[in-house]
Amino acid sequence: MKRKVSNSMGIENDPYFTVRVPVCKACKNLINKNVENDCKIYGKRPREYAYAEKYDCPKRDIDKNNINYKRIKDKI
Repeated sequence: MKRKVSNSMGIENDPYFTVRVPVCKACKNLINKNVENDCKIYGKRPREYAYAEKYDCPKRDIDKNNINYKRIKDKI
């Protein structure tokens, strides 16, 4: 089964699309959310965490008040 990823939050509940949020977007170690190379720990974020392939980053420091936390909390 192919997995399509949509950037549009308007079709988040569409059964044919999956919106994946990187664990980095809810992490206190992320310096600049618009630059993929800005992590306080790694510098350049490892691809698997920056692209939502994995949610188990050993260095993560999750901010539970972050707007993205609700989208990833069931995956971490």
